[in-house]
Amino acid sequence: MRGWGFSGAPDPVLLYVRGFDPTSQSFRYAVNQRFGAIAGANGGVTVPFQIGIQAHLAIGPDRTRDRIRTAFGGRGGRKGGPGLAGADSAGVASFAARFAQILPNPISVMLGLKDTLQLTDSQAVTLRTIADSLDAQNGAVRDALQADVQRAGDRPDPGILFARMRPRLQAGRDNIRKALDRARAVLTPDQWKRLPDALKSPGFGGGRARGGGRGEP
Repeated sequence: MRGWGFSGAPDPVLLYVRGFDPTSQSFRYAVNQRFGAIAGANGGVTVPFQIGIQAHLAIGPDRTRDRIRTAFGGRGGRKGGPGLAGADSAGVASFAARFAQILPNPISVMLGLKDTLQLTDSQAVTLRTIADSLDAQNGAVRDALQADVQRAGDRPDPGILFARMRPRLQAGRDNIRKALDRARAVLTPDQWKRLPDALKSPGFGGGRARGGGRGEP
């Protein structure tokens, strides 16, 4: 078994006492045929051992990958494009705006619908606090993504870069989801119902939820 976390204990008993002979004044013994054997090795009892493998297969367009390519520089710098690394100064300067297209702040959009939702002053103040908190949280995500992109160089391996960025984007979506839960607790059921359905989910797609803006893919 080579161990595998199992502590093997050899059988230490060599002889078993089977009786006493009063004539010779001596004990009768039987030899233990399993002396020195590892307990459980031949007794049908084994220590369970498992290896698990998980895989994820995506069939069809990868929307996250396509949106990263769109926001952070096209298709890896081919044909003179700026590249995923966004090494030019204009690319770095516009990184925050590009990030906002991928993970926009839905709470700020709700504040823009103040008249439509008929928000009270108290609700508006609370929503502003939630929006500012989300901006701070996803600002850290944005900075981490920007560092990943810059470290990748002018011609990064898209697979490696996407694998590194994906968990950060998921963290950003989780931040948005939590902020939406907090906002829903602030709004009345009727106000929440008035919101566009797309605005109620993380990564709602930028300008489309603002009421007719096309927004980028």
